[in-house]
Amino acid sequence: MSKAKCHDCARPYGDKHGFPDLIVPSYIWRRISPTKNLGGLLCPSCICKRLYDAKIKSCPASFMSGPIRSVSEDLMQVIRSTENLTEELVRKSYIDT
Repeated sequence: MSKAKCHDCARPYGDKHGFPDLIVPSYIWRRISPTKNLGGLLCPSCICKRLYDAKIKSCPASFMSGPIRSVSEDLMQVIRSTENLTEELVRKSYIDT
């Protein structure tokens, strides 16, 4: 029995190999699919490469397995801004962590 792997780079599928499910909309998948939507797998890095090659500059997507939990772009901006502000305040010794 062969293990599932990325069609492009042959990275083995699964969390232990850094290959979680990254789901993109079907209309995008049909444009980048290695098998013209007849199955097949692409790791997140190869999905990004194929999006670039297809000149797709923005694509909704979600990690559906693995340690990364997808959040909205707006929420991620709030999280990063809060972290940056906290780090700056700590650096200036205004607050303790």
